[in-house]
Amino acid sequence: AALTPACRNALAVDGVTPLSVLIWLGALSKHGLRDKPLKRATRQGMADVIDLAERGAAMVSGWPGEFFRALNAHRVQAPGQESLQLLNLALPGLTRRIRKLGDTHWRVRIQATLDAYTAGSIHTRSPIIGRNVQSHEAVNTTVASVARSLRIRTESLSLAIDNLTDDQVKTRHTANGRSRRLMTPEVIQKVHAVLEDRISIKNAARLLGLSAPRIEQLANAKLLIRQAGRLSKRACNTLQRSLMQVCVHGEAPSEAIRFSDTLRFWIPVSRSSEFFEAVLSGELATYSETGANSIHAMLLARERVMAWASARSDQVIEWLSVPDCATRLGIKQEVAYHLVRVGLLHTRQTMINRRVAQVVTMEALQQFERCYESLSKAAMRAGINWRHGVAWACSNNIKFASGPQIDGGRQYFVHIRSLGRNSGRNADHSMTVMK
Repeated sequence: AALTPACRNALAVDGVTPLSVLIWLGALSKHGLRDKPLKRATRQGMADVIDLAERGAAMVSGWPGEFFRALNAHRVQAPGQESLQLLNLALPGLTRRIRKLGDTHWRVRIQATLDAYTAGSIHTRSPIIGRNVQSHEAVNTTVASVARSLRIRTESLSLAIDNLTDDQVKTRHTANGRSRRLMTPEVIQKVHAVLEDRISIKNAARLLGLSAPRIEQLANAKLLIRQAGRLSKRACNTLQRSLMQVCVHGEAPSEAIRFSDTLRFWIPVSRSSEFFEAVLSGELATYSETGANSIHAMLLARERVMAWASARSDQVIEWLSVPDCATRLGIKQEVAYHLVRVGLLHTRQTMINRRVAQVVTMEALQQFERCYESLSKAAMRAGINWRHGVAWACSNNIKFASGPQIDGGRQYFVHIRSLGRNSGRNADHSMTVMK
């Protein structure tokens, strides 16, 4: 049987196209890559050979679009949730068959067209990668190389990639459980945006003009977004804009105090999130001058803040840090820590921001206030000058609990139950009694 005109034209493409190449292409079009199609074709009759040649001729005339359509038709789809495929899994055995093609010109041409096909797949829902894929920037960019270019650790880059959706990052899971990700320029740009948005707690505190412990409280209350130990810069800016938007632009009350002074004198760290929520909801009115762009330029009514803080302090605070206890007792922090060491002020351990810390419960603080009092306060209440407090305590048989000559403490504390006793001793013998 004679070849059709289409076959004759195909044989003349680019000089001379061997009949074996047409049959090879036709077998690929008809049978795909399974069950050795070329061997099956050689065992059939002349009509089957002509059919394969005509299919190959049609592919050559529509090159490379028809070749791409044949690959799409016979490509093995990725199993499960995989969105990234190796070339040998997507088109099994194709590269080996190309290498065995006898015509050098068409072997190079088909390989180049296959490389163009895999390069074009990078921007599809199921890209093709692998050792046999032509080397180009989008495919050969690894997580390690991108991390080096961005000057960050690979672990940090992997965490940033995990924040992207599956549609944005194509992934393949290997047999040993590792993940292979395709780092296209678009993905790198999105990852870079994610990394730019992630800031440390210290930088967030500097951005908002707050202390790091207050930033921790706001993050724990979900007022700031925290991911993998980092905060979102965008969320910090959003919080600042939201605070500025609820401000009343106008004349502030005469007794108004600044936002920073409010936090410093009236709002403990443990109540930071509650205070910010009260401001955002309008429960605590804030005032700002026109054109102000910082939360610390806001003003609040002093009496309103005092009423709000006193009305809810007993309901909210369950424990205090040792420095907060010192503030409440009116003593120095070193004195408070000494009371903890000698066992007069009881503490317990708790987790605060993933760290173990010593805190004083309100019950322990109230117990201390019921049992002990500083000697200076007791003497002042009795009308005694604080310089003569030790002599007064000894002359009245007041029992000491802590102090410089008792346990090495910096300040004297006495038992409240002994304050009503009066032994009638002379104050001149006070130092002898203490020794």
